[in-house]
Amino acid sequence: MWRRRTCRAVRNIQLREDGYTYSPYVVLTRVGPFSLHLHCTDANLIDGEGLIHDRMDMRWLGLLVAVLTMTIRVDRSERVVGSGPEASVPD
Repeated sequence: MWRRRTCRAVRNIQLREDGYTYSPYVVLTRVGPFSLHLHCTDANLIDGEGLIHDRMDMRWLGLLVAVLTMTIRVDRSERVVGSGPEASVPD
C-alpha cells in the first residue's frame, strides 16, 4: 500500500572550503505501525575531482539507527539551458 509523504524543508546551509553542511532537521517515518521522528545531520564534502560525497546520519532517541551515503558526479559534458523542471539540453 502506497502512503503519501510530504516534506517541508526549511534549512540553512553552512558553506565550508571543502563542502557544505545542512542545519539539523527531523524526518517523520513509519516502521510498521510506529511513527518515528529521526533527527538528521547531513554533510557534503567536495573532493579534488569535483565529486560530492554526501553522508546523512539519522538518530532516534540519540541512537544512530541509519547512515545514508552517496557520491554524486556532475555531468558537465552537456550544457543545460534554464533551471527547474523545464530545463533542457540544447540540440
